[in-house]
Amino acid sequence: MGARGGSASSILHEVSRYFRYDQGQDVQVTNRNNDVIHSIAWLLKGLAVETRSLMNMRGLARKNQFHSLIGLLLSHRDPLLLSALIDMPLGQVKGGTIWEKLHSWNPSADVLRNAKVPMKGVAEVCSGYEVIDVDMMLGNLDSQQSDSARDWALAWNMYAKRSCACSHVSQAWGDAVRTVFI
Repeated sequence: MGARGGSASSILHEVSRYFRYDQGQDVQVTNRNNDVIHSIAWLLKGLAVETRSLMNMRGLARKNQFHSLIGLLLSHRDPLLLSALIDMPLGQVKGGTIWEKLHSWNPSADVLRNAKVPMKGVAEVCSGYEVIDVDMMLGNLDSQQSDSARDWALAWNMYAKRSCACSHVSQAWGDAVRTVFI
């Protein structure tokens, strides 16, 4: 985000590209990318708080800081808020590892009900998201279904975590935009 050369891309763009094309083939990379998205969301929330704080303070130094921050967010050669919006990993993906695994097995409603647990994390961010406790789910199935069920549950968990991260960054971007324009 922010100033960059013509051939460089933002980390948010790279994370977004990974989700579009490789989506879920490497669990560690997927988890890292979710963490990056959450980190950028916290940065955007921090920028909104700092902007609000600078708007309410008096003095020439604070006024200059405020104008510099607004310039970075809106009118810089590569405005940060516009770059973040362009590179945000939003939208649906068809195809890819997660999509294929989610369509490879159909768990029953009872199996899902018994295996779902709240997503761990900051309540403000993760509240309302549910993941599958893989061991709990596998304990309720016969061994013939275990490989398909494990793949499905891991794919569901990656999808739920990605949805949470995307929601978090889009809400943070909205907070930053509302702060700047209101």
